[in-house]
Amino acid sequence: MRLYCGGTDDNQVHELAYAFNDTLWTYRFSFPNTNGNAGFVSGLDDSNRRAQLIALNDANDLTIWNSNLSVARTDVKQLAYGAWVEG
Repeated sequence: MRLYCGGTDDNQVHELAYAFNDTLWTYRFSFPNTNGNAGFVSGLDDSNRRAQLIALNDANDLTIWNSNLSVARTDVKQLAYGAWVEG
């Protein structure tokens, strides 16, 4: 399970993960130049195992981040498994 929240120290959006066999939330990623005080949304397209996070940046413009959640997908080289890229 993933949680996206605003950071109190750096005012960026942070990704936290909770594994089913664990008892703690684990830090995964900070989205640079995002406004952690603004609204954001995350979505998962189950058909191609791609996640998106939509947030506001420091200038309050919309930004879209993408992540590949399938180890089998090799068609999108800029989306390494589990990594987030803007755009």
